[in-house]
Amino acid sequence: MPGNELAAVELARAIPSLSAQYLNVKGSLLHEGGVTEDEVIVRVQTGSEWDHNAPNINIHIRAHNFPERVENDQERAELIHDACRIYLDQTIGKDTSLSIELELANLGYKASYPGETSKEA
Repeated sequence: MPGNELAAVELARAIPSLSAQYLNVKGSLLHEGGVTEDEVIVRVQTGSEWDHNAPNINIHIRAHNFPERVENDQERAELIHDACRIYLDQTIGKDTSLSIELELANLGYKASYPGETSKEA
């Protein structure tokens, strides 16, 4: 939300390290439920004065709905919230409201980067 840019920027930098462990499915391969900080993509969207009932910072996490995540999604959301809350309290202060939304969905994903070659099937 407007007026919380500093807190949002600071938190955006920390989100991969604060959330990866709670999104990870222990014992799973990378991209099959295994998550490290390098797999957490952060996009920052600016709120508006027209937003209604929104906290100062809202973190929306979208992740694959692996069964091991689905069975304890609320616990995972709460752990991510608590880690982010502690981070905010220690770095920015306690005056910033915060919410976490954990959306588990069927997702297809592929990325490519300059200089990489395509792998043929």
